[in-house]
Amino acid sequence: MPNDDLVKRLESRLPDDFSRDLLRGAIAALAQQNVATRAQHFSVSMRDLSDHMLEQLAPDDDAIKSCPWYEQHPKLKGPTRRQRAYFASRGGLTDEFFKSVLKLDPKEFHTEIGPAFNELNKRTHLKPDTVISDPAELVNLANETISALLEILEVTEDVRNEVISRIEGHLYDDRGLHKRNYRQS
Repeated sequence: MPNDDLVKRLESRLPDDFSRDLLRGAIAALAQQNVATRAQHFSVSMRDLSDHMLEQLAPDDDAIKSCPWYEQHPKLKGPTRRQRAYFASRGGLTDEFFKSVLKLDPKEFHTEIGPAFNELNKRTHLKPDTVISDPAELVNLANETISALLEILEVTEDVRNEVISRIEGHLYDDRGLHKRNYRQS
């Protein structure tokens, strides 16, 4: 079974009963010792949980598609998981705005979140050589997968908070409208 602290951290971020059901189902799949493919069942449930959570954070496909940084994936109809995470953290802000106005490097976000998505997707496709039966490997997989989902959510939230903080700073800087005295005639 996965680390209790990791599970509790993830549970505290779950937005609804459906999310909690997905997490419980994923963990229950690991406990089915008579099912050789339990690691994949866990992984697929966790991927579905990540999809659901990202759709909660960035639900509007049309808004995402209208962003200057959006590129349609040739095999999908809508935004990818990464694009939902980007939108949840930065909205439609361009890379140029990130660099020149907010003084942030948008590539940093891509660098931090990419490995977490790779980890999350690692075990979802079943092949004879990907079946995990060793209990220690199962625990490791569960902990790495939960950690990856937490990383995606935390990095997305951190970037969003930093963007908001920097934009707020521009509202009150020397060029901001607050410096003008509109009471004078």
